[in-house]
Amino acid sequence: MIRIGIAGTGFGSEHYRLLKNNPDAKIMGIFGRNEKKLQEFEDRQLFLTTNLDELFDRNDIDLIDICLPTRLHVAYINKALSCNKNVLCEMPLCETEEELESINVNSQNRIYVSAFLKYFVEYEYLAKVIRGNELGKVKTITFERNTPPIWGNLNLDNIVLSFMLHEIDYVAWVFGSPVAISTVNAFEKEKQSYVHSILTYPDLLINLQTASFLPASYPLTIGYKAFFEEGYIEFTCAFQDDRITKRLVQYTKDKVQDIQLEGMYPYEAMLNDVIFCETNKATSRMDIEVAKKAMKIAFAIKHQVSANNRQSI
Repeated sequence: MIRIGIAGTGFGSEHYRLLKNNPDAKIMGIFGRNEKKLQEFEDRQLFLTTNLDELFDRNDIDLIDICLPTRLHVAYINKALSCNKNVLCEMPLCETEEELESINVNSQNRIYVSAFLKYFVEYEYLAKVIRGNELGKVKTITFERNTPPIWGNLNLDNIVLSFMLHEIDYVAWVFGSPVAISTVNAFEKEKQSYVHSILTYPDLLINLQTASFLPASYPLTIGYKAFFEEGYIEFTCAFQDDRITKRLVQYTKDKVQDIQLEGMYPYEAMLNDVIFCETNKATSRMDIEVAKKAMKIAFAIKHQVSANNRQSI
């Protein structure tokens, strides 16, 4: 039984909702700044506190689940480690390169960084095809994420860490660190922006394209287009209101195949994987070393965006 303390009642409420159904997890306590929000949790046996130190000091907690603002992540990751707790931290891991370097990674404790794109069954499928050379070598992939302006300020200062990071983290998990990074286009429009970056690997180019200023009628969309030596896979997924429309198609020399995959809610699958890895001391796709590679790629893209003349339309 993995005993968990949740720090934060914002997205922490979603963590609570999903983790409470896992038979190998037990939520012991929750920290929140708002006493009224704390009292909304239905389990009267929970330890509820507005003093975060009290959560870290408890001996009956194995893992601290950090759902706090990004600017607080590193300080409380290090505090949890100093209290001999393992950590699950929401994405993004941190705001600056200095913060990234200051994380006190050790060999005794585990740090998981939330990255639920890796738990979409369609992205798991792509990773399987790549790693198994099922269609020969992959030659180029384009990952896209586009949205109308519904997520607040996603200008060029914010879009990489707040929106584009999901795809960056997936690429770091599958391929590791690139040999070169180049940002070929970036511009802004009314606190929204567009970024197109290319990650170069030996015999492989990865295109990352994201935009946050699509018309209000346009849905949030994610997807990829993957070219292989012996085939092509295309995935499109649109979220609008309560509807999800998606299609995964694989093209080979002999046939076109619509691939139907079943899987649970990716965020629930991700949290269940944390508990599985904790219970079995297994390697996680959310390991801190993957997250650090992703953050270094993201910071490189941010620097390139800042170094170029910012275009506005």
